[in-house]
Amino acid sequence: MGAKGGMMKPEKALELVHRYSELQWAIRACKSHIAMHLDSCKGLDSKRLERRKSCEVDPWQYVGEIDSGENEKQTHLREWYRPDFEHGDGWYKGYIDVEMVADECIHCYAAHMQIQKRKELRKQFGFVKAAMTRTTPKPTVLAKR
Repeated sequence: MGAKGGMMKPEKALELVHRYSELQWAIRACKSHIAMHLDSCKGLDSKRLERRKSCEVDPWQYVGEIDSGENEKQTHLREWYRPDFEHGDGWYKGYIDVEMVADECIHCYAAHMQIQKRKELRKQFGFVKAAMTRTTPKPTVLAKR
């Protein structure tokens, strides 16, 4: 794009379209990696995978309240991401530093790292979308109004 807001060069447009597509696929891949890592978590009580195996008949049978230890979704990551958490010697206000508790569950830590990667990819995706929108000429129908 020139200094006076001219048209984008075709090479630049193709580069943006390629980057847009690349980022879309990378974000989707992060989602499946997050799910894969969380599926491997044994849970806060180390019995989550056992409960999952016994849920084949009625999966809702073992889904308790959100804060009960019997809930299917009780992963370390869920606990780490809570704004109020209990860790070691008491209750804390605020978010836990995931780096400090990473050794509690390597699977949840790997999911956390994928979430951080996805955040960065989404920012980049937003920049690419903005660049595409900024350099797209306005249709003449809208410009006449």
